[in-house]
Amino acid sequence: MQIVSLSKGKQDHFIEIEIQGQDKNHHIYFKNSDSTVLSENLESFLACALLPAMKNGEKEIKVQGEVSQKFLSSLSVIQDIYTTWDTSLHRVKILDAVPVKKDNLIQDRVGMFFSGGLDSFYTLLKHQDEITDLIFVHGLDIKLEDKILREVTSNKIHKVPNYLNCVSFY
Repeated sequence: MQIVSLSKGKQDHFIEIEIQGQDKNHHIYFKNSDSTVLSENLESFLACALLPAMKNGEKEIKVQGEVSQKFLSSLSVIQDIYTTWDTSLHRVKILDAVPVKKDNLIQDRVGMFFSGGLDSFYTLLKHQDEITDLIFVHGLDIKLEDKILREVTSNKIHKVPNYLNCVSFY
């Protein structure tokens, strides 16, 4: 598996990448719903590619570019956790990444992937004093083809920050 062609969209709130797999190429993008500028980084896309690569039996993920050395050093522990949860997963080597020390671009921000399910709400309510940003990922819990359910769910989830007055939504 290889992560290639990181590109920023015409607007600052859209970033896309191509992931080349054994059988298929995938385009993954991040888009936020407000005017917050997204930073170009490979860490977020590497995080997206890791679990599918482990599940599909990929031996390696090639990443051409700079990646936070702190993030890279954490991947071994993350893979330990994943393989403990699911013994069918296989460890993946990360190749060609250039480890660099990166400063936090935005200080004091804590993001959480939020599906709108019971576990997500529990985590959000328990840690609402810490969490600043919610991230909803289309295609994880609801199939991308189910456009009606995705739209209904997305509309409802976008209302959550208004009720809590504590988070931004992406």
